[in-house]
Formats: sequence, C-alpha cells, structure tokens
Amino acid sequence: MVPWSKMMEKQGYNMLALHTKWDHAQAKLIMGEETVYITILRDPVEQFVSAFYFYKFEKIFQTGLRGFIKKYIEGGRSIPWVDKRKGRNQQLIDLGMEPHQTLDEEQVLTKIQEVGNNFNLVLILEKIDESLVLLADLLCLTLKDVTSLKVNEMKLAKEELDDHEKDVLKSWLW
Repeated sequence: MVPWSKMMEKQGYNMLALHTKWDHAQAKLIMGEETVYITILRDPVEQFVSAFYFYKFEKIFQTGLRGFIKKYIEGGRSIPWVDKRKGRNQQLIDLGMEPHQTLDEEQVLTKIQEVGNNFNLVLILEKIDESLVLLADLLCLTLKDVTSLKVNEMKLAKEELDDHEKDVLKSWLW
C-alpha cells in the first residue's frame, strides 16, 4: 500500500512523471488503459558525454573523455558497467533492457519497435521546440502550456570532441 493510495482510490491518477527503469506492463497496471505515454530521448553521443561527466567517469576510469575514447574504445579494452548499469547505451537500459542486452543488435531493434508501439510520443531533446509542438497537439494544449526552462544543463563539456572522436563514440554506441 502506497501512502497516496486513499487519494488514488478517490480520484485516480492523472499523471505520473518519474525517472526510472521503464516497465510498460507495470505502468499499465498503475495508470490504466486510456493512458497517454510520453518519453524523451536524446542523441546517444550527447547523452554519453553528459553521463561521463555527471557520473564522474573520469575518476572511475582515471582518464578524461578523450583519453577514454582512445584508451578504452579505440584500444579495445574491456569497459565495465558502472554500478552494474551505467555507461554504454544508457537510454536503452532506462527503457527496460539489461546492460548485456544492449549489445545484441536484434534485441535492440526489438526494443526500438517496442518503444514505437508503447509510447504515444517520443520527444527528442535536441529538437525540443518541435517536440513540444507535437506534445501540445497530442494533449490538446496551447503552446503556452508547454513552455520549457533549461535547468541542470551542463554548461560546456570539459573536453571538446573532434569529429573523429564523435564518430568513434557513435559507432561504439550504435
């Protein structure tokens, strides 16, 4: 029994917003059949760069991002998961995959299909303005209702990657 169960019994849920490992079947049990499901994704390279600094991977791997790319990815070294789940293809893990599954192309393609089937809208961070227009349309809101503020934004990456380094990351993250 959750602390808000009396409220839920009386009026039901109308929104659930959280950052968690996604499980569509469990969400449906809580939210019901008529729920509109929305998620937000971002460019995998940009997400990894952000995670590298946010989770302080430079301390864990004893090198900066450029060194990580050269030493681990280009060097073919084994790259352990941080805390058994953080690192490569983090968004797939957030969408419900186990880390080892994110390395299997067939399972990744199946998950992408699932996401397309289970979510009414997938917002893209790098196209947030366009995504918010689609969100307003889906939810029958005005554009004023879906304004956004940038908070907790990484100011600048500590190391600017060149095109080659971005391509190496992109290939590794596929």
